[in-house]
Amino acid sequence: MSATDTETLKSSLAAEFQAVSLNLASKSLTSWGKWDRAKNFPVAGSWQDKLLFIDNTLKEALNPQQHRPNDRMFWRTRPDLNKYRGWLLHRVLHHEMLIQKGDKISPFILPEDLPKLVDDLYLFHKHKKTLGNKISKEAGTIQHYKTLDALHHAVEPYAPQYPFTAQEQQEAHKKYLAEYGGNGEARLIATLEDGTELIQVQSERASRAYGSPRWCTAYRDQATYFDDYSDNLLVAIDPNGQRWQFHFRASQFHNENDVPIKNISEFFAHRKDLTAVLIPFLDKACEYHKIRLNLGKSEENTAPAQNYIDFCATIKNVPVWAAHARKKGYFAYAITEGHLDRLFDNYESTAKKNGLFGFTSRDYIGTFWPNILSIPEWRAHALKEDRLGKILGILFSNTATTKGLGFRGHSDGNNAAKSFMFMMPLFHNQPGFRESMAPYVAEAHKKGIGQIADHKIKRSRRRRFLLVDNEILKYSGHCKEWRSQIPVQSIERSMKDGTGIHGVLELGKKWASFHWIRAVMASDAIANYLTSDKAPSYDKAKVIDALSSHPPYREALARHL
Repeated sequence: MSATDTETLKSSLAAEFQAVSLNLASKSLTSWGKWDRAKNFPVAGSWQDKLLFIDNTLKEALNPQQHRPNDRMFWRTRPDLNKYRGWLLHRVLHHEMLIQKGDKISPFILPEDLPKLVDDLYLFHKHKKTLGNKISKEAGTIQHYKTLDALHHAVEPYAPQYPFTAQEQQEAHKKYLAEYGGNGEARLIATLEDGTELIQVQSERASRAYGSPRWCTAYRDQATYFDDYSDNLLVAIDPNGQRWQFHFRASQFHNENDVPIKNISEFFAHRKDLTAVLIPFLDKACEYHKIRLNLGKSEENTAPAQNYIDFCATIKNVPVWAAHARKKGYFAYAITEGHLDRLFDNYESTAKKNGLFGFTSRDYIGTFWPNILSIPEWRAHALKEDRLGKILGILFSNTATTKGLGFRGHSDGNNAAKSFMFMMPLFHNQPGFRESMAPYVAEAHKKGIGQIADHKIKRSRRRRFLLVDNEILKYSGHCKEWRSQIPVQSIERSMKDGTGIHGVLELGKKWASFHWIRAVMASDAIANYLTSDKAPSYDKAKVIDALSSHPPYREALARHL
């Protein structure tokens, strides 16, 4: 890339995005994901060449476009959105960096989902004043949104739904069949009792004919990503024209608005005939994964093993599929061929390198372990091999210092106390696993004093801060094996620090020993905390409520209320 090209690139970016975008691209982007499949992508070029290609791609995508009714999200000419290009380029680069670090939360796959990102920018441009008034003044500025996902969630309430009515669904279906053809390039798999048709689309033209315009496999006025999903891409269309897209290999089950079906167990529970018809495609996907697993067995890359685990974790949600998979030995295959252990080994190796934090820690605790516990064969294997005990031993033997906030936040390395805290609600009702955690309870509590973690509230966009030692005390109450490990000295230390007072009080209501109760009664920590100007009023209120709602506390400590 010449100096002239570099200057051209810089001049195309707003000043506030120049340095950070160039820095992200030069230092962080070693893998370019699916960008190398884009036409004319400079695979052998420098990072500057790749960056310029992406910038030009974004520029083209953001130009005003004319859309017809039901053809894409918006049916009129859009304003020029190029003023957002600097922000979009920076977020795309940041997104690619998170993907490299193992982030699996974001629903966007680039570049195939780029039209959806442009849709979100259009919605923001149209509703930014409303966002600024309803949420905050900063929410009306594009710089407020630090990730692609954050913008998507903010504008989601303003997105029109496709198709709009049952009549429009039928008319759109007929229109695109006539316009794009496809009847000769698709195979009718089955017609179900309620009239729903299951169709296997076998060409891009058929995908456009039968698919929703929101799907990347069925874009109307631009190239689709049909080739990435051409093996066994299935579309179900009910008599009203409502449709869904299924692709087992990628574990994708989407409605016509390209929103993943949140609860596939519930979805298929009401469609038992559809569930049965899909089993052969489940088998084909499993065979594909097995081939990929065998090809990559000698490689360090664990992606094929992770994909197989994700695939199994998806199909186990539907009882009929789970029974079939168990009969065929799909779950046991991950154990007998060593693929499950490869993933355990990989996480343990990461912990030894002081790298189990942030997104990696979140995925390990929030996704990987729930998948293991949800399949009896995998759970029994992990328990037999004491995989939980092994990684805890690594975490607590590593004395490297850490900084930063929480489960999702940035830090410099392993944080044993925070990881342990987030594991406790996962394993407190799991016999065997909670015994593996017991030897580390006291040390985790000690390390957690004074630490804060941020935590996303379920089914909400809000976050709350957790006091690590407080949470450890709270969850210790659930298990005798855990609470018996906490010495009086730890209780006193938590109360003296102030952060753990509420946890100590809650623990004492049901499970505390006589020594703990005496430590609470004798300590002046409660009085000092309630009279302190530094203690947040919200936390003070929780302490007062804990004292007032428990008669022994109320009687012994009434003078402090």
